[in-house]
Amino acid sequence: MADYTLEGDGTNWGAPVYQCVVDDGFDAGSDVFGVDVLSALEDTLRRIRSARAGMGDFDEVAREVMGVEQFRPEMYDDDYGSVALDLGYVLPSLMASFEPRPAAASAPDGADPTLLADDSAASSRLV
Repeated sequence: MADYTLEGDGTNWGAPVYQCVVDDGFDAGSDVFGVDVLSALEDTLRRIRSARAGMGDFDEVAREVMGVEQFRPEMYDDDYGSVALDLGYVLPSLMASFEPRPAAASAPDGADPTLLADDSAASSRLV
């Protein structure tokens, strides 16, 4: 697991913390905002889609867990700052932080990716 925040997403109470799944051997030290991070985000998005299939709440769960939004035409503007992902979704702004959790703090294999957000992250989303 890894926790991350997005630029411009903060409030007086802090910034929402989002999560994605990273492999045990994930090395963010070499290139934090590189291909490995994008792959982890896209993999997590696909896991959520698979876990939420037929439930009708994929958009809501993906937004809550990952902070993603569906792509909109105005996001083509270079000044918008969005990060394109698979499935027609984007991070609405650049990442402000990305911190892989220690292996012991990660969810066990087979865990439902829709339940990965911890309580401290949920409380920081109150606006």
